[in-house]
Amino acid sequence: MTLAPNVEIAGTLDGGSGGDVIEGGPHADRIIGDSADAGSAGLSGAIAATPGNDTIIGGPGNDTIDGLDGNDTISGGSGNDTLLGSAGNDTLRGENGNDTVNGGAGNDTLEGGAGNDTLEGVDGVRGNDSLDGGTSFDSCTADTFDTIVNCP
Repeated sequence: MTLAPNVEIAGTLDGGSGGDVIEGGPHADRIIGDSADAGSAGLSGAIAATPGNDTIIGGPGNDTIDGLDGNDTISGGSGNDTLLGSAGNDTLRGENGNDTVNGGAGNDTLEGGAGNDTLEGVDGVRGNDSLDGGTSFDSCTADTFDTIVNCP
């Protein structure tokens, strides 16, 4: 489906199987990737939202997902993902795989899940982030008084 420039829709847009490029608008978006979205041979993908409160779910490949501004909920899926919350109060879940999760500015919740993850909660504000490494050996970097669990 191709929309004319500057046309906005409310609701959920699911690209289905095959390669897709889905770009959210300035409002609350829900974006779901599969193994072939914006990737190479179905192995990885890149998803970037725009300002707004977005829900983004990566596919089984190695995804790079940037929520940009807004209070976003991002799940990486089963690949080795890079999740960026940017500005806003975000919830980022790496899930399976060896993930890099960076909350950016705001009051963020970072969850590594299974795999050896790197969680980065440093935003210059003390005590506003929560980091949970999950079940494997993880690396967590945070500001003073941020909450850190399951990280050596």
